[in-house]
Amino acid sequence: MEKREEWNEFTMNDDSIALLPNYYDYETPAIKEINLFSAHKKLTGYKPASSLYMGQVYYPWSSLESIPESIDSKDLDDELWAIISPPGQYDLADAKESQKYAAEVDDLYENTPYALFMDLGNPGFFEVGMYMRGMENWFMDLLLDEPGVHRLLDIHLERMIDKVKASVAAVGNKIQVLRLSHDDMGNQKSLAASPEVFRKFVFPRYKKLIEEVRKVTDAKIMLHSCGAISEIIPDIIDAGIDILNPLQMNCANMDLEFVKKEYGKDLVLWGGGCDAVDILTNNSVDEIKEHVKHMLDILMKDGGFVFCNTHNIQADIDPEKVVAIYETVREFGKY
Repeated sequence: MEKREEWNEFTMNDDSIALLPNYYDYETPAIKEINLFSAHKKLTGYKPASSLYMGQVYYPWSSLESIPESIDSKDLDDELWAIISPPGQYDLADAKESQKYAAEVDDLYENTPYALFMDLGNPGFFEVGMYMRGMENWFMDLLLDEPGVHRLLDIHLERMIDKVKASVAAVGNKIQVLRLSHDDMGNQKSLAASPEVFRKFVFPRYKKLIEEVRKVTDAKIMLHSCGAISEIIPDIIDAGIDILNPLQMNCANMDLEFVKKEYGKDLVLWGGGCDAVDILTNNSVDEIKEHVKHMLDILMKDGGFVFCNTHNIQADIDPEKVVAIYETVREFGKY
């Protein structure tokens, strides 16, 4: 495994070796615990030895009665998702850091045949409040503290615009796909909030953000939003999003044949290639291959599809099943 200066080796729960960003804090590989601290030394994330995953343990405003009247934007650096993997942590305001970042992008652009995908690592305009306030407080805020919600989201919008401009300024038009945020607006059975909440607080800011993004890059804009979001897909399109991911077909009202027919002319569909919850977990290799081929038949029609699983593949999935997915794509997934 190649080791780079931004990474350290770490022994995972099953004794396999992984590379972790060097700003993670852990005692010894035998403990298999990880602490994640923000730039302000706040313990923000923790992975116990009994778990494969890290969870957020610090919510900067969870103990406050409401969203602060005067918001210090630095507080937003202390939520878990503000701390992203190398090389995303480059300080692009620093000339040397910016040059190093640009050189990495140049190398990929000149020496690989692939499109370049930039993920800015931001929570979106719905999720950011959960990370700052905790889920219970945030859902109350959305109903009872409209001015506070607007204050927070306006600060977040300014920060996202600045981040996009700094990132793009360093690399020019060498990025083909730009994921502005991850913003899970649905759950398994419904939207996480009413459509009116999203239309009041979320989509006007996406529209403004994308207007600013279009001024500095021609990259296609991706939104990651999990769950049962079919009711607001027209709003996603209207906001200026080009690509939707991950397309969780096993959520309510997310029949992908309908989604493709109704919205495929306006959106690139990036995902939906295999149901990671039910099919991949419970079915045989042959059944998985048939399922993937069926999804390809639906989603590849008339173009506008990038193959991807519906979501993360968990650690207890047999490798043969994963291989079956990609063997099927190699055989049937070419235009």
